[in-house]
Amino acid sequence: MMRLLDVVRQLGAPCDLNEMLETVIDVAREILHADRGTVFLFDEDARELYLKVATGLKELRFSIDDKGIAHECARTQQVINVPDCYGDKRFNQDFDKKTGYRTNCLIAVPLIGLEDQLVGVMQVLNKEDGVFDESDEQIASALASQAAVAIQRAMLIDERMIKIKMENDMQIAQEIQQNVLP
Repeated sequence: MMRLLDVVRQLGAPCDLNEMLETVIDVAREILHADRGTVFLFDEDARELYLKVATGLKELRFSIDDKGIAHECARTQQVINVPDCYGDKRFNQDFDKKTGYRTNCLIAVPLIGLEDQLVGVMQVLNKEDGVFDESDEQIASALASQAAVAIQRAMLIDERMIKIKMENDMQIAQEIQQNVLP
C-alpha cells in the first residue's frame, strides 16, 4: 500500500506522459505481482484504443467495437477480471499468437478521468501466484483513477506546449516575412 501511495504522489508531479505511464505499469505489476502490464489510451474521435505503454509489445491500435477484453472494458467502463483467458470467449487470442506470449489471467481497468471521461484502459497480465482477486481489483482501480487524471493533465500540457510552439513559429515567420518586404 505504501508503494501505491508513493506512485500517487509521483503522479501529482509534472512529468513526461510516457515516463509516467511506465511508472504506473511498473507499480501495477509490482503491487499486483503480475508478469506484464499495458496502457491503452482512448482516441474518442476514432473510437479506438491505441497502445501507449506495454511490457513486451510495440505499436497497436484497434476499435473498441472489436472483440477483446480491453475493448469491452472501454465500452462498459467496468473492471473486468478474467481468471482463465482461454476459457473466456471475449478474449482475443490473436495478440498472444502474434507475440508468442501466453496470457493466463488478466485484469482490465478503465481509466476514467474528470467528468467521467474515458481516457483509456490499463491491463495487468498473469498474476505470479494464481489469479487476481477482489482486493487486486480495488488496488488496480485506485491506481487507475489516479493515473487517468494524471494522463488527462499531461495530455493537456502537451497540447498547450504544441500550441505555444506553433504560435512562436508563426510569430517568427511573420517577423521574417515583414523584414523581407520593402
